[in-house]
Amino acid sequence: MARLPATGDGGPPTVTIAIPIDAIPAVTVAASPPALVTKRNASHVGMTGPELVRVLRAMKADPRFRSAVIVHGKSYRAAPPDAIVAYLRAAPPAAVDRDAGADDLLRELGYERADGAARKGPMS
Repeated sequence: MARLPATGDGGPPTVTIAIPIDAIPAVTVAASPPALVTKRNASHVGMTGPELVRVLRAMKADPRFRSAVIVHGKSYRAAPPDAIVAYLRAAPPAAVDRDAGADDLLRELGYERADGAARKGPMS
């Protein structure tokens, strides 16, 4: 019967196995998505920090997405990634404030403002 060498201190026997580095296959570890996206990790949704801040402000102004935005203090704004993507996929609200910031945001997102009074039909 073969026995493994003891450690010398009366503990259990030990064995060291050497494995060459190139024998270990490459392992890809996918990090879980963040629970909240802030300006510091805006790249998770493919934006820069200032772009994300503008989108979060617009989400906060939109009644459909207001509850998804977390605001703490003056500068911390965050939202779950799913809510941000849902907002970007949704059509802009019909009643948006008439300020230049909202127009810039709409243009950045690929929308343009249409005036309801521009087209008068027979039913007007």
